[in-house]
Amino acid sequence: MNQNTGKSKGGCIATIILLSLISLLLVGFGIMNLIAHGDYYFGHAKDINEMTADGGQPQKGEYVQVGVDICFDWYAETTHKVNGIPTGKEQHCVIMLENGDIMSLTVKGKKNYKKIDEVIDATWDYMYDETGMKTLHTPVIFEGKITSVGTEVSKYYRDYMNDLSDGFDNAWGYRPNYYELTIDTTDNKWSTLGWYIGGALLVALFIFGAVSSAKTLKALKTAERAGYDSNAYMQNKQSDTNTNNNLFDNDIAGYTNMPQNNYANDIVDGVNKDENKF
Repeated sequence: MNQNTGKSKGGCIATIILLSLISLLLVGFGIMNLIAHGDYYFGHAKDINEMTADGGQPQKGEYVQVGVDICFDWYAETTHKVNGIPTGKEQHCVIMLENGDIMSLTVKGKKNYKKIDEVIDATWDYMYDETGMKTLHTPVIFEGKITSVGTEVSKYYRDYMNDLSDGFDNAWGYRPNYYELTIDTTDNKWSTLGWYIGGALLVALFIFGAVSSAKTLKALKTAERAGYDSNAYMQNKQSDTNTNNNLFDNDIAGYTNMPQNNYANDIVDGVNKDENKF
């Protein structure tokens, strides 16, 4: 066996070992995660209003359902980019739970944006109603995982809550309790399971690569026994691959011209300015 043949065999063996280890790590991580968070993936979403009805507090990591019938406004938007090209976005808004506590809600998708916009309009119509005829919007149901408000949007969230709390204090004499938590509807069990499906496909790809490498190693041994030039054999099997390194980036922006700023000022001044709602 010549030196080049030995190097080719060594490379194939190293590839098989590496792909096998990666596959085992992915499978092991997936199994441990499913065992540790089985309730999240296969259980039912908990009603957050029931969780907080008797003084309970929402906890990070809980998978919850919330019926949104009071939403004050959007406070920030996150745009995701790959190589400077926008690939998606989500928006963050402020909702009130049935017990009067306030927290953030993160959603994406035009249909969800439209639903929240309708709740926002109904919320302020109800708050400014002098006829007593207005009602709150029918609750819009969302499911998601409770997480911390991200550091990128936390400034916008706190600034908004300061303005809103001042308005509540001046109008009704109390400052609402709010959590620096968000119900992230983009992080739900279905999207997470999608990642697992993608991971399973990746494992299958690794296994396929390991099997291909094993076949190549076997072919090298056969070629060696037949007296073929292993270098020529490998050159015929070799194909060029190009790897693109994507640079990921996020743009975070607050809503500087948010309608709720006018609403908060109206509450503070005690003046009903319906014309500033839209």
